[in-house]
Amino acid sequence: MFNPFKPKIEVVIKKIGEHSDLPDERLMKYVEMLTADHNWQYLEELVRRKKEATVSGMVAANEEKHLFNAQGTIKAYDWLLKLKQ
Repeated sequence: MFNPFKPKIEVVIKKIGEHSDLPDERLMKYVEMLTADHNWQYLEELVRRKKEATVSGMVAANEEKHLFNAQGTIKAYDWLLKLKQ
């Protein structure tokens, strides 16, 4: 069964591992620079749209497996949207 979210999740995990040697303080500075950038607004809008599409798909889903997958994806989108705060 094709899962459109799986490849994206695998790529993110690989990227996180590449920076595991950075101290927390330095990593936080990079995150602060990212969220201060005006391009962050575009990411927020994209995440908001993807979240809305996932919620719509979850409402239409009948299988329990799809519901659990959608809930996890929605939590990830919520986390991204709260990152700037």
